[in-house]
Amino acid sequence: MSAHCRVGIDVGGTFTDFVLADEHGERLLNFKVPSSPSDPSASVTDGLDGLLTTAELKPDAISLLVHGTTIALNAVVQRRGAKIGLVISRGFGDTILLARGGLPNTFSYKYPKPVPLIARDHVFEIDARLGPDGAVRAEPSGDDLAALAESIAKADLDAVGVLILNSYAHPDLEIRIANRLRDLLPDILVTASAELWPEVREYERALVTSLNCFVQPLMDRYFARLTDRLNGMGARAPLFVTTSNGGTVSVASARAEPIQTLLSGPAAGVVAAADLATRLALPKLVTIDMGGTSSDMAIIEDGAPATAMETKLGDLPIIMPVVDVWAIGAGGGSVIWIDAQGVVKVGPESAGADPGPICYGKGGDRPTITDCYVALGLLDPVYFLGGRMTIDRQAAIDALAKLGAKIGLEGPAAGAETARAALRIATAKMATEVSKGMAQRGLDPADFALVAYGGAGPTHAAMLAEEARLSHIVIPPSPGTFCAFGALVADIRRDFVRSRRLTLGEDPNAGAEVTRILADLEAQAQAWIGQEGGLANTVAVEVTADMQYPRTAFVLTVPIADAAWRSGDVAAIKEAFHREHERLYAFRHADSPVDITTLRVRVNGAVPPVQLAASQDGDAPVQADMRPVYVGDGVWVDAAVRMRADLTTAHAVAGPAIIEQDDTTIWVPPGWAASTDPTGCLHLRPTDVSGKGQAT
Repeated sequence: MSAHCRVGIDVGGTFTDFVLADEHGERLLNFKVPSSPSDPSASVTDGLDGLLTTAELKPDAISLLVHGTTIALNAVVQRRGAKIGLVISRGFGDTILLARGGLPNTFSYKYPKPVPLIARDHVFEIDARLGPDGAVRAEPSGDDLAALAESIAKADLDAVGVLILNSYAHPDLEIRIANRLRDLLPDILVTASAELWPEVREYERALVTSLNCFVQPLMDRYFARLTDRLNGMGARAPLFVTTSNGGTVSVASARAEPIQTLLSGPAAGVVAAADLATRLALPKLVTIDMGGTSSDMAIIEDGAPATAMETKLGDLPIIMPVVDVWAIGAGGGSVIWIDAQGVVKVGPESAGADPGPICYGKGGDRPTITDCYVALGLLDPVYFLGGRMTIDRQAAIDALAKLGAKIGLEGPAAGAETARAALRIATAKMATEVSKGMAQRGLDPADFALVAYGGAGPTHAAMLAEEARLSHIVIPPSPGTFCAFGALVADIRRDFVRSRRLTLGEDPNAGAEVTRILADLEAQAQAWIGQEGGLANTVAVEVTADMQYPRTAFVLTVPIADAAWRSGDVAAIKEAFHREHERLYAFRHADSPVDITTLRVRVNGAVPPVQLAASQDGDAPVQADMRPVYVGDGVWVDAAVRMRADLTTAHAVAGPAIIEQDDTTIWVPPGWAASTDPTGCLHLRPTDVSGKGQAT
């Protein structure tokens, strides 16, 4: 293998995944190790050491490390972040508590509101305020800031955010206050909202600032520990971190703004699927990432993942661009249980990596989705993780039989029947969410192929496809480490934003102001990417604007042509909005003015592509082993067991069949067939009436 390799890493709740690619595409090596919840950096360096040993390489052969993680996400979900405070304009101290004033549950006045990230006595009001035009209305004195710093110090906080009313319009005052607090409080991390994300809406901006404060001390310590560990083992390659918008940033940028990494784990897999869509010339894909904790879904059209300008994390709105990923159901570690009414439930609680499913033999005492796969015969107890881990099938069967007895399932197949029932429940929930998610976006599932990845995705793909009426499944070459591959192919990317209300068609200076603001954002973007290490082959800037007809409630984010914004061409910018509005809603108000609320710039530095060796034609594989698989109603079928490495483009595998590889197991049920394409991807389709696999 070449001495210059890139390594993608994805730290999940159950496993830490690695993909190593050399610069010539001669080899793509995948590796998995169990995650270390107490110190995720340990699983990174331990796994990297194992990966390099397998590849027969030394650490100095690595030219780039790209790291994806859910640490920040888990900290927010579990409320295990830092002790933080917020400095805010006087009179607005209850902004975080009031939120948007809505009830989390409109059907119950007794429904408790979510616990805020910041305690009310850690919100500090200050005489600082800007008008909507950016004019300073009130400014604190030096003595005011000294007293403020003293109060913050007494509260013993880890981090503090600063949010001054209307600071998005003119950030200088807020930044001066933040800088003074940094001088007075050198041991406390300070985030200024106008530096982080200067977009209109005070509550949402306060929340983004607070979330950054909440995870920054944790992530700062993690990245420092990881960097020390990597240096200690001799891996001194540049370290980049995947971000929520589907890109990557240097570890220095991630430490400064860790909120950028909040939803980076799910985004990396979608980026990998988009790369796959381009390679396979598939225009429409729906992705399913089924890992240890949950299953996530995303849409890809014309090689580009669907993105959203805001999302929600539980009850918390986040106004930053993200790859549009939403959870649709259980993961491999999701616990199977029975509620007080005797109804079988799946999740949301997960067994995680420790103790994990019962079959792992690490002390788990509640059956999971993975235990169901094992009980049905889909997973080989000896070959799990390529033989690196032996699992206890009988323990899984016994636990499921014990659970099934509570709902009247008895007999020799009770464990398998309970497993099948649990999988049907999980599948029905997932299929419902897939159908709902696509309907909400005006999409027809019949137009889409399903890309399944994650450790459990390929095992569950055909069950989901049958329930959701999807007739084409694509399994990438290494689905269990697909998010780590996504980290490898992700471009260097960051978004810049500034809110400014301008009315096109009424304000004579609107065009010039658009040009001025976007030129400033472009300069910031170019300066930033110039500091990210020079890894990008080419750099491109994309410009969009949030626009709406006057006095309407919602905006559309519309791409703006380079020539239009540079020249301040109001007519061309308006036409872009009219055209998008007509595409979505089938009408336009051609004579109406158009409001711009926010201008956005995305800088994208394209990294060198990962070259993949083509699969070769070959002879049919050797005679398959057979394994009994339970399909319900007391029926076991003999499934042919194939090794994926033995499959070529010359033949199809008819179901029932099991295709095994190191990082996952693929279930091909009766009535389906699988075949391999030249890129190494596996395609599953329902068989035709003759029983032969359809060509892919």
